[in-house]
Amino acid sequence: MGSLTTFHGNADFVRMLIDAQVEFLVVGGLAAVFHKCRDPQKVDDLDLFLNPSAGNIERFISVISSPNLKRSYNLELHPFPSVQQLARPNLDMPLKFEPMLCVDILTPSEDANFSELFSRSQCASLNGSIPVRIISRQDLAEMKRRAIRMLSKDKKKHEDDLRCLEVV
Repeated sequence: MGSLTTFHGNADFVRMLIDAQVEFLVVGGLAAVFHKCRDPQKVDDLDLFLNPSAGNIERFISVISSPNLKRSYNLELHPFPSVQQLARPNLDMPLKFEPMLCVDILTPSEDANFSELFSRSQCASLNGSIPVRIISRQDLAEMKRRAIRMLSKDKKKHEDDLRCLEVV
């Protein structure tokens, strides 16, 4: 099992998600690190793919609306997003607050099935003790292809990741 490191605040947030039984996968830069395609020193956030099912989104909303999150990050999200706003394809919701919480919440595209992505994922340890699932190399490569087609921002970073991911 591989090990990954993220900011302390990100790790605490992941623990909150796990405690609430929120289903997610680690994607993005940390997943590229896990697959040996990026320098860990060049990852400045944590990208999480949420299972977009209504029940899972309800559990996620309970975490972001919890007093623990407000206390830990001096965070008060008002109005809270609804299940309908979050349980949709291609969601990209940044959660960036002090101290050291820098997370992007994503959902899969319409043509991706979270259960299938999860079944192909791999186990890892975050900050030495937090069990997480990492998107597979193949599925991360597909995400990178989509990002290259759809985004102008950070295109080179995604192209570099994809070149590495495609090497077998």
